[in-house]
Amino acid sequence: MSIPFFSIDFTFSEWRAFIKSHWRPFNTSERNGKELDKILKNRFPGKNVTLFPSARMAFYFVLKNTFNKGDEVIFPAMGFPLYVKIALQLGLKPKLVDVEDGHYTIDHSVLKKTITPETKGIVITHLFGHPCQMDEIMKMADEKNLKVVEDAAQSFDSFYKGKETGTFGYAGIFSCSLMKVPTTLGGGILLTDDFLLHKKIEVELTSLKYSKKVKDALIFYIKNIISILNSFPLIYTSLTHHIFGLVKNRNPILLRKVLYSGMGLMSNKFDPWERPMLAKYQLYVGSAQFNRTREMTKIRIKYSAIFDNILSKSSAITILPCSEHCFWNRQYHVIKLKTKEHMNFIFDDMFKKGFHLMKEDVWDCTSYDFSNDIASDCIVSQTHTPALIRIPNNSLLTSATIEQIAIELVKSSDKYFIDNND
Repeated sequence: MSIPFFSIDFTFSEWRAFIKSHWRPFNTSERNGKELDKILKNRFPGKNVTLFPSARMAFYFVLKNTFNKGDEVIFPAMGFPLYVKIALQLGLKPKLVDVEDGHYTIDHSVLKKTITPETKGIVITHLFGHPCQMDEIMKMADEKNLKVVEDAAQSFDSFYKGKETGTFGYAGIFSCSLMKVPTTLGGGILLTDDFLLHKKIEVELTSLKYSKKVKDALIFYIKNIISILNSFPLIYTSLTHHIFGLVKNRNPILLRKVLYSGMGLMSNKFDPWERPMLAKYQLYVGSAQFNRTREMTKIRIKYSAIFDNILSKSSAITILPCSEHCFWNRQYHVIKLKTKEHMNFIFDDMFKKGFHLMKEDVWDCTSYDFSNDIASDCIVSQTHTPALIRIPNNSLLTSATIEQIAIELVKSSDKYFIDNND
């Protein structure tokens, strides 16, 4: 059986909630679901909470209402490139700072040297769910009176010294897209201590002129349905994997565009109203998912331990370590290979065997055309990102399947070096 890159972990009650409300995918009248709002406020006491149709939209509004045109804002060289793009679109001056070797979060020692009198804010990314070194970062920010915006899209249920990521800075942003835990099938959450920022954004959202066309909501709804169906191993095995294989053989660039189309990297300009506001079915599903995230996190951590145990037997595979004082949710299990060529071989070989992995080279912000004037010496990002690959790690898989993926990865890696040393 082929293994898809991700699967949607729904319980019976969540499926029931989805089916119960699926006939109202266009209902945007109740922007904040009362139940979901209550869950989030209990989870993050004292925080002002706002729901968005996407994390990128939340990020747009935070930057728009926090900084002024011409302000210098620091970004990690490995992070979501679209966020850098949004900063430029708003007239800010982003500056890229290199990341630490290993877990690939922003290097606080380099960050310290990069801050100038013109710096007004720092965007950090808890990449792959691994927490940044928040003590050092917040100390620098407090000393220089800088606003820290946490990109916590991948780090729900990750903690630094017992405090959850997304709750340290001026603003924290979570993603609830299809591949996240929890998921609202596309959505974002903004946390902030600043009540004025919260109210200002709330006013803007209630008066926004985003498209309410049935067509837009229907397209988004259909995309969700297709993604959910393709996350089932049986459907992926019998249909999607073969389609991807045909596209990959004939036009690998097209396949890449399909896989990364949802990242917003293909358009010239970010449209904050690109998605309809959260519908009823998303709010219902979100409420159910948030009540069991810890359970799903435990499973991913268990599977990561299996991966690490087996993959550590290969000298050609580097396992990403967990830093001291960090509780890593293992949202994604990422490994580093020797070279880009090694990574490409593994990706292709595993695909032939039916395992769909994900190349992680999209995270190198220095590789995009907008980075020419803002990237400094980001050696780690530039040299490591092309050799990173993400492995399926979700709670619908079994321990036996995880072992199978890991064993096949080791075999593929060994095969690469045998073939290239002949």
